[in-house]
Amino acid sequence: MILTPKDPTQVLPDYLALYLNSTEGKNCFKRLNETTTIPFISRASLESIQIPVPTLERQRALAKFGELNQTYTRLSARKLTLQKRILEHELSI
Repeated sequence: MILTPKDPTQVLPDYLALYLNSTEGKNCFKRLNETTTIPFISRASLESIQIPVPTLERQRALAKFGELNQTYTRLSARKLTLQKRILEHELSI
């Protein structure tokens, strides 16, 4: 299913993705989840989602911050991996 905002000129795709992947967005999906063996959210339920829409400038800033946060998280994990390898190497000498 492709999600399209009612007024695409007012909501940036990056902001929408950031919101839907946030804790608040995930909680919204959990509330809408219908009881089945496989988790399912109906189209009508998706259409009823009320997403806070800040100004485009704020959306851009939030989307950029989200992108930087993902990069920081990825690099931090990489740093920890490298530090662990260095320590393991030094201990095995």
